[in-house]
Amino acid sequence: MPPPEVEVRATYQPVIVQIPGGRPRTGTVTGWWETPEGVSLCRLRLTGLTSAQWVVFDPDQINLLVQGGT
Repeated sequence: MPPPEVEVRATYQPVIVQIPGGRPRTGTVTGWWETPEGVSLCRLRLTGLTSAQWVVFDPDQINLLVQGGT
């Protein structure tokens, strides 16, 4: 069940997702939410798929890409 939209911090963050046993996939994080227990979730949409899924943010598997700037 997705979190309440009013609690979601909208974003647009390109990522590379390391799929266990597979090739890395590109995608986009379009939202962040923290559970009452302090777990960070991200709304992840992988390239080529039409819908996003809420997943636990694991920095070992979801690599945030730098967007422009210095």
